[in-house]
Amino acid sequence: MTYSNGKKIIKTFKDNDFIKDWGYNNGFNYQKVKFDNAEDYILEYEGIKQNVIKISYFDNGYYIEVFLNKNNQSLVWKRYSLKENKKVYTNEIITIDGKVYDLDYYCITSRL
Repeated sequence: MTYSNGKKIIKTFKDNDFIKDWGYNNGFNYQKVKFDNAEDYILEYEGIKQNVIKISYFDNGYYIEVFLNKNNQSLVWKRYSLKENKKVYTNEIITIDGKVYDLDYYCITSRL
């Protein structure tokens, strides 16, 4: 994710210029990610329903959920952190392996 002229730009592996910008200093330095789960869902937004895949993974102490369309492009991102590490809560919580995570933020992409 980057910002350009005040707009948030989110790229995925499906975007043609993603690989050249991936990593640090335009070098291809990937980060290891432990995927937790992948599930099928129906996502409804502004009255339109579509099949999506939710992938979830842990990244540097955060729990991430991403909803992908049939072209594997991201539609919605959610990031959670351990509730015990936060001072302010959103009260959208999930429990994974006995640990309680609270929503930090979510992002809806322009693809939705």
